[in-house]
Amino acid sequence: MFKALISDLDGIIVNSEHEHFLSVQKMLKTDFNIDHTEEDNREFLGTADVYIFTTLRKKYPKIRSNFRELVHRRSQFFIEIFKERAQPLPCVKSLFETVHKEKIPLAVGTSAAREIAEFSLKTLNLLHYFKTVVTADDVKHGKPAPDIYLKAAKNLNVKPKDCVVLEDSEHGVEAAKAAGMKCIAIPCGPTIGQNHEKADLVVKSLHAFAADFQSFAFQSAFAR
Repeated sequence: MFKALISDLDGIIVNSEHEHFLSVQKMLKTDFNIDHTEEDNREFLGTADVYIFTTLRKKYPKIRSNFRELVHRRSQFFIEIFKERAQPLPCVKSLFETVHKEKIPLAVGTSAAREIAEFSLKTLNLLHYFKTVVTADDVKHGKPAPDIYLKAAKNLNVKPKDCVVLEDSEHGVEAAKAAGMKCIAIPCGPTIGQNHEKADLVVKSLHAFAADFQSFAFQSAFAR
């Protein structure tokens, strides 16, 4: 039996990857007159802001703002876009309620900035389920490095080997496995075509995971 459940945010709790893309796209166009397409954005799926803006500054020398200014500006656009479209993915609340009743500690481990992560969870009325929320702001290296998930386990006072991670992206799966944790991949939207072969289990939806949450098959799969 695992002792803690750690969930990614984007693609698992809420499908806000498109809102993240739109916020970067709007910021680049508004502030720098740069066109940014979904194809351009594909390499940023599941990555942290430091990678996104380091890459963009190298690609576009006209972007001279420092990292903190870029993150804050993008966050403003994201909040503006997200608050009108916010909705948790199906089964999220019922799953977290079940896990909470089983007294299994919950955490969020996300590549998002803290400002965005906490705003999203508060807007969705989900923040109270989590004992800790670890963001890209809390670690030196974002996903696919294991730092975010290792810090989440430490904050929960649970050994990494006793944690199960819910992830939708290839980078996230790599981060969870590098942390020595079990990982369930639930590809969503733009991450469906990514490589999830390193995951211990791949399921089609959060609903499928929730349905098997207390089953003998699920528990035995993670007892090894």
